[in-house]
Amino acid sequence: MLLTKGLIRVGLPLPANAQFILSAVNDPYGFASATQLSLFRRPLPTTNLKFETTMMWDGRETFSNSQSGLCLKGVQPSTSFATSDFDLLHQANTAVLTHAQSPQGLTAAQQRAIVSFEESLFTAQLTSTRAGSLTDAGAKGGPVALAASNFYFGINDISAGDYVTGAAFNPNVMTIFSSWSSLDAPTPGAKGKPPVAPTAVNVLRASIARGEKIFNTKPFNINGVAGFSDQLRTNLQRGTCASCHSTPAVGTQSVPRLFNTGVAGANLRTPDMPLYTFKNNKTGEVVQTTDPGFALTTGQWQDIGRFKVPALRALVARAPYFHNGSAPDIPAVIHFYDKRFNIGFTPQEVSDLTEFLKVL
Repeated sequence: MLLTKGLIRVGLPLPANAQFILSAVNDPYGFASATQLSLFRRPLPTTNLKFETTMMWDGRETFSNSQSGLCLKGVQPSTSFATSDFDLLHQANTAVLTHAQSPQGLTAAQQRAIVSFEESLFTAQLTSTRAGSLTDAGAKGGPVALAASNFYFGINDISAGDYVTGAAFNPNVMTIFSSWSSLDAPTPGAKGKPPVAPTAVNVLRASIARGEKIFNTKPFNINGVAGFSDQLRTNLQRGTCASCHSTPAVGTQSVPRLFNTGVAGANLRTPDMPLYTFKNNKTGEVVQTTDPGFALTTGQWQDIGRFKVPALRALVARAPYFHNGSAPDIPAVIHFYDKRFNIGFTPQEVSDLTEFLKVL
């Protein structure tokens, strides 16, 4: 699994307060049980952490804090959270105790050193073999511009608007390459001469700009997504890619929200993945999944299959995609969402969106 999909096995038990039981397991490795589910997940980047509010795919290193001012708006009952810095300090210590199997935890000074280093790292695509420098002609690619991007808890929230400015949600989340939008237009020729065709580089740059616009504005119905369709306002159900990837210039969620888009559904299970059957303690309802995700953190039935919204910068270097490595490349990711939400991308739109995502 590591060599074919870049996956690391994680062993986690069912929470003591779970609203469900594990009623059946189909594990090709003969290991998984209710004592320790066998889960396979992609490592998340230890970079661009300035823009994160949810730690780990299943949010298990994201802590509440009733005394904090970092509280969800427009949600009842409201939940308040610890700072991301606190979460990262805790995560560093947990990793040493579990993954490194240390007999003792880190000192406070060691935790601080690790997290200060992590928080100083920014990663973004800077150049493209075919498109050239991603800072040319007014573009704002690369890690320097990314590091300077504004961020705070609740920036450009899809549900409640911006927590600080009060502005409504702005779907134009990505504006990195907007200056390239007309580079494929012919330029006037000399007097009496025909127009000059754009260079291949400028044709590609215009495609990238179109892909960015598609990401921001191509509408589709967001249906059947736990954490979104069942918890956010009905009028948000008609959205775009930016509805979930809403942090400007980055694509994370600026508040802790995890969604179930169906990536871990039984219908997409491959033979190398375990399949778990869970039964609701109260209703008897049954669901099958390859990974219960957020539900292993909360114990809540409604959270089965929910995962964090990952950042999108430096995406091309991180294949395969999704938490379980099920999409081998960026076109496969686009195809998944196109089919899942019946978006209806044209071949040109798939090409443009692919080119855009490859240079983030």
